[in-house]
Amino acid sequence: MRKRRNAVIILFLVLLGCKGNADDRSLTLQKYYDEGVPSVEGQWKTKEVSRALEILLKMKKRSFFVLPRKSSERSKLIYEKLISGDNIIDYSNKAEMSQVLLNLLNLYNDDNFSRRPGFYHEEETGMLIYYLKLITKSRNDLPIINRNDSTTQIEMMKIENGFTMVISGSLFYQNDTIHLTQQDRISLSEEIYRSVENEWKTLSDVSKDRLKRELDSAVRLNSDKEVKERYAQFLNRLN
Repeated sequence: MRKRRNAVIILFLVLLGCKGNADDRSLTLQKYYDEGVPSVEGQWKTKEVSRALEILLKMKKRSFFVLPRKSSERSKLIYEKLISGDNIIDYSNKAEMSQVLLNLLNLYNDDNFSRRPGFYHEEETGMLIYYLKLITKSRNDLPIINRNDSTTQIEMMKIENGFTMVISGSLFYQNDTIHLTQQDRISLSEEIYRSVENEWKTLSDVSKDRLKRELDSAVRLNSDKEVKERYAQFLNRLN
């Protein structure tokens, strides 16, 4: 009986010890390099960001839990590089830029939360914030265009629809107070505020109405009092 009890205690301690490292299943820098991810030592441009995202997405298909983590001693440098404000992004190649933005959104997304809800909540929040910053910067960096041109109008509408969809998704995602920390929610709310304020004058009435409804939902559904008050004040300003 004593031997069995000791065996159970040892097993419990082993499992407890494993639990502490269970959330970080990311790889070492060298293993990412071996897969083709660019070195974090040099400055990344659009080409490096694009390559890193494509490779990591392929790795994710093989094993969902091996992506770089924000707080991991092994892999945080890769994650930090992916969302670095020092990356030199070329906005002139629309097709390439669109793919980069799409891959940024998809990298840490768990489709329908099918594997483990909230596993990458920190990383997903960081990606959403970086995405919104890129959208704002791309609009600011674009040269003056002829908005009366029909082709340009179609492209601008696509960008606007994409922007409003991402903001709507970010607001919905932010209402998840189970998996997001308060700092996650505050950081995301600040970037949503800056992005919407920057784009507001250029948006159509349809998009404005949609965003107002989404913000109103965020005020009602978010259980974080500070975030609630931020959105309530912002909504009042927009009205």
